[in-house]
Amino acid sequence: MRSNQHKNNELEGEAKAKPRYRFSFKKPSNIRRLTFAFADWFSINLEREIRLAEPLVWLTCLFLLGVALYFAAPNEPHLPTLLILLAGTSIIFVVSRTKGARFYGVAAIFSLLSGFTIAALHTAWSDPSIIDRDYRVHLEGSVADYEKRADGSKRIVVNEINVIEGRERLTIPKRIRVRVLAKSFTAKPGNRLKFRAQIGPPPGPVMPGGYDFARDMFFKGIGATGFVYGTPEIVSDVQAQSFLLHISPTKWRAAISNRISNAFSANAQAQYQGVAAALLVGEKGNIEPEIREAFIASGLAHILAISGLHMALVMTFVIFAARAVLALNSRWSLQYSIKNIAIYAGLVTGFFYFLLSGGSVSATRAFIMVSIMALAMLFGRRALSVRNIALACLFILALTPFALIGTGFQMSFSATLCLVAFASYWIGRGNANVDTISWPKWMVFNLKRYFLGLIITSLIAGAATGLFAAFHFHRIAPLGLAANILGVPIFALFVMPFGFFGLLLMPFGYEALPFWVMGQAIEVIVWIAKIIALYSNAYAATGALNSFAFLMLSALLILLCILKSHLRLLLIPFFVLGVVLLPNQKKPNLLIAEDGKTVALHLGEGEMLVSGARAGRFEQKVWRSALGLHESTKADAKKGAPTCDKFGCIFSSQKLLIAHVTHTSAFYEDCRRADIVISEFSAPEFCKNTALVIDRKRLKSGGSQSVFFKPSATGDDRFVVQSSIPLVKRPWHRHYQQAEK
Repeated sequence: MRSNQHKNNELEGEAKAKPRYRFSFKKPSNIRRLTFAFADWFSINLEREIRLAEPLVWLTCLFLLGVALYFAAPNEPHLPTLLILLAGTSIIFVVSRTKGARFYGVAAIFSLLSGFTIAALHTAWSDPSIIDRDYRVHLEGSVADYEKRADGSKRIVVNEINVIEGRERLTIPKRIRVRVLAKSFTAKPGNRLKFRAQIGPPPGPVMPGGYDFARDMFFKGIGATGFVYGTPEIVSDVQAQSFLLHISPTKWRAAISNRISNAFSANAQAQYQGVAAALLVGEKGNIEPEIREAFIASGLAHILAISGLHMALVMTFVIFAARAVLALNSRWSLQYSIKNIAIYAGLVTGFFYFLLSGGSVSATRAFIMVSIMALAMLFGRRALSVRNIALACLFILALTPFALIGTGFQMSFSATLCLVAFASYWIGRGNANVDTISWPKWMVFNLKRYFLGLIITSLIAGAATGLFAAFHFHRIAPLGLAANILGVPIFALFVMPFGFFGLLLMPFGYEALPFWVMGQAIEVIVWIAKIIALYSNAYAATGALNSFAFLMLSALLILLCILKSHLRLLLIPFFVLGVVLLPNQKKPNLLIAEDGKTVALHLGEGEMLVSGARAGRFEQKVWRSALGLHESTKADAKKGAPTCDKFGCIFSSQKLLIAHVTHTSAFYEDCRRADIVISEFSAPEFCKNTALVIDRKRLKSGGSQSVFFKPSATGDDRFVVQSSIPLVKRPWHRHYQQAEK
């Protein structure tokens, strides 16, 4: 007992001397409380997002991503492998009947792979034969498309071609596009022509990262472009005797365009006939350059492309007019659903307007969207929803995947997606009870609502399309809101209604009067556009933008529109990062055209010196826009201007000597003293040992070139050269020759 008691006393003493560790529950820190609050907020909003998510919208986004990944691929994928993978995924998708994480995971992979595979299949089906170099030949062919230009020239697409005189081994593509400079020449679809032309492969981008004209022509099935010598001879019009050609939309468009031209010329409004033809039949080539530039600079260029605004105005007018006429008969209004009959009439009218428009991406998207809205009205469903946008996008990309990389698709869908997303959020908020107020107050209320809606939609659409306009065209419209507030009401009240009246009266020959009113309204809009452009041009240039930031902002814009919870707030830091990175794009010091005839040196001080200016006026315009430069005075009046003679030009910049050789006899001297030698001819071998050479071989393989100077480096490391055509050629670049070793 004593020993046990002694032990207990010792243990108690030790415990008092060294107290045991005890857990203490402290008050959580501010960081932990914020972490728990954020986790709780995130879980609640994620659950709401999953509950409200629309699978069709997300699967369409994955389909779009698959198409984008195909066009971004560095090499052409193996099509049989893609088909096998798609078949396997589709089997798993069909077998996975129970909806859950596995089902939606397989559906996501299937959508992504479907977009990738459909784009590859479309490329394989669209592959036209493209000539490899320039030829001068005598051809005979049929006019498939005919378009007048503002300068009096014509641009025609010719198919069913036979070689009358030229190289016997030359394989002419099925379709070529040529420009006829003779102003007296007129033709119509179906005419059989004989002409002598200079044709060559479609050119690539004017500069690395620019618009790829060769890719665009590839998917249009055009294998050569060029111009015609003299005036083509119309051999016969035998194809025009067929009934199918008489009712073809191409022939309708050509005939209506000709009647529009005659009516506006008779009304002394010939300078506006191009705008009217663009609005009614989708022919934008005949717009005066000054007017086109004013519309672009002022932010009114969207009304020149047939889109949802045009389609909605035409169909809405027909629906209301048909319903008003049917309501005059009491028996019809009681016995039939005149609302549905009017909607069907609007759908038929919209379809014919779509055929007349030429089937552009914006017109196709607009017709699908407006048709879905009309059908929703027929069945009593919600007309405006992001789901309708997804259906239109899925339909267009399934038929023409290459539309994704076009500026028309991107700007059209971005504006529509943002507007519909905002409308879905805003509809039902702040509706006033206007049933009991007097008609003056009712009119004021509706006018306020109209102009408020016009301001909001102009801001949203301008912000959505401004990103794509700045990236592709290197310019924005800072005063676009003012131009739209002033111009769109005139367009909606006078231009489109009277243009539609003119089309209706055209079969009877009385289109001149409504077209005169339309021309007067267009004149007012052009005046507004020129005034706005005068003040916005000084702030419109943005220069080339960062590609990574552009892609990130585009993805964030889509997520902002399809997310339905407060998870949108998480996108704000990424938006800020994208805006900061967007202008962070290094500008090249030297630009070389694909044919080697035009070279530009960027001095980095708002100046660009050009050699071969007459040969590359279009290249100069694009280069100045990409560099963020305005039109400057003549280069020979500036410090550091090139020294030129009949053999070439010499530039000097950053202690570097750049030679642009235009005659082969200048190689011997220029190769010895120049750091960079540029020529449209093939340079001798000894030249490549002493200087950086960009000659015919390199240009034929890589297209246009950009050169960046590195002042601190020495030897070959002084320059970084970028080519517009990659080393591994995709199908639309197969006509580029490989550089000879």
